[in-house]
Amino acid sequence: DKDHTITVSAPEGAAVYVNGTYKGTAPCNFTKLIGSVTLTLTKKGCETKSYNIEISDDGLDVNWSFPDLLEGSSNNSSGSNSVG
Repeated sequence: DKDHTITVSAPEGAAVYVNGTYKGTAPCNFTKLIGSVTLTLTKKGCETKSYNIEISDDGLDVNWSFPDLLEGSSNNSSGSNSVG
């Protein structure tokens, strides 16, 4: 959806990846993708966190804010916690 964007506002300073592609450091925005994506947040000295998200083709911009990453090892590529 080239007419709309996804904005990730938090956690500030975290690197944002969508399906393994670097999109920027939060806060950041990028072209909206439609369908199922894996969003991964990484930050030095913190655990990496991934979210599986379904993005609908609703003609709207998307704004996301995620919880701060937990301090700890950064070699955990996927978490067992669910969103919500």
